[in-house]
Amino acid sequence: MQRVGELSRGLPITPSSLSGHVLEDGAYMAILLGFFVFIGGSLCSHSFLHGPSNYSFARDFPVYHTAFDSYEWMIAHGDPFFHRHVAVSGVWGLLALHLADDPILPFNYLSYAAQLQEHISALSGLLEGNNVSLGPLYTSLGQLFSAAREIEEVEKLGVNGSSSVLMVMKRRMLNDRLMLAERGLLDPDGLHSMRWFKHLVYGPCGEYESKLSVLPGIADAAYRSMQMGKEEREAIIQHEIWRVARAIQRAADALRGQLI
Repeated sequence: MQRVGELSRGLPITPSSLSGHVLEDGAYMAILLGFFVFIGGSLCSHSFLHGPSNYSFARDFPVYHTAFDSYEWMIAHGDPFFHRHVAVSGVWGLLALHLADDPILPFNYLSYAAQLQEHISALSGLLEGNNVSLGPLYTSLGQLFSAAREIEEVEKLGVNGSSSVLMVMKRRMLNDRLMLAERGLLDPDGLHSMRWFKHLVYGPCGEYESKLSVLPGIADAAYRSMQMGKEEREAIIQHEIWRVARAIQRAADALRGQLI
């Protein structure tokens, strides 16, 4: 999910690159449950935040979900002239127009893959000292990068130019690939002890002490196996790594138009 400022400059939307602290918020989770972590539908969320501009440290609006979250408080303190509300409404309207009218969905999977790369790098620090291999993740990630570049090349070739029946069908097929890629990151078995949560990249962490708010299956495996023997612990973690690697590979295959 790109920041509002990036959307206003015409940069493409990143599908569902929702960061972990968003998923930890109960209100967001209520929305995400059915659409994102269960059926793999790409989402975009806008809200008022306060704090530094770095999103990692920004927080919900101070009175959110309190008795002060009212029209009276807003006209007196929050946004008296509703300038911010008008701005956000304009962004939503512009986004809706793009999604409705653009021949090709404005999803940027190169950005998605880059964020996944950051997550995997953070994961390597969490798993330091364990004899497990992140090689499967990097191999699948390489395939996702490659598939995302292929998508960009297809768009550059002018698939969105002609209105012929053939070009319309090609655009429809391309949009289907863009939508289905997210669903490749689902696993029918779901997360350990939380089977309803199918998304293996973004979702709630079952272990309270987990320091990683993404790749929840791997993070939870690392913490729930802390009291186990070294060999059993590493086997459990490696199993979850393979599950995520296969999910990323499925997303890459979907972008290429292959069955997932």
